[in-house]
Amino acid sequence: MMTLNFCEYNRFNQDYDRICRPSGSGDYLFLLLKTPMKVYLEDKLHITKENACILYTPQTPQHYQAVKRFCNSYLHFSSDTNPCLRFGIPANTIFYPANYMEIDSFIRDLQQEYFSTADFREEYIHTLITQLFISISRTLTSSAVRSEDTGNLYPAFQSLRLQMLSDCQEDWTMERLCQAVNMEKKLERWQRIAEEAAKQSGRGIIPQVR
Repeated sequence: MMTLNFCEYNRFNQDYDRICRPSGSGDYLFLLLKTPMKVYLEDKLHITKENACILYTPQTPQHYQAVKRFCNSYLHFSSDTNPCLRFGIPANTIFYPANYMEIDSFIRDLQQEYFSTADFREEYIHTLITQLFISISRTLTSSAVRSEDTGNLYPAFQSLRLQMLSDCQEDWTMERLCQAVNMEKKLERWQRIAEEAAKQSGRGIIPQVR
């Protein structure tokens, strides 16, 4: 069970404000830093960009300061299990999730529920925090897969380019190019989507890509 101890959505402090807790806060702290911050991790200074995130574990020192404007959304919470291990989120590390706007929406909803007196308040808070971390986990996993795909495709494209330059007389159809870099399934999927879109627009089946 994850229990919300306190949270604030879109919190502004005074310019250049600094947070320093040498022994941590005694609970988990998830931060969405909306403005650039100077963050100290293991006595090393890091300057973040906008919309950086950090998930601090209990007893980990928390030390960060606004470069100028100070704005963040955050939640302090307790958990029976380690959410970093459960959801595959890096602990005490700066990361930049692509879904930062969705993250901010979850924190807004958590703040509303924190001050609510509705039935099943604690259960709903637990559910919202779980959804928040699942969303982050999926985004991080998706980004890692895309990065790996890009890294694997680049040398394949380079090799294919050299082959095409060496054999200009060959018939380099789209199907053959995709097969050479193992992208046949992606081409087939694109053609199905394009054909469905053409049907819905009333234009019939589009020609096969060449």
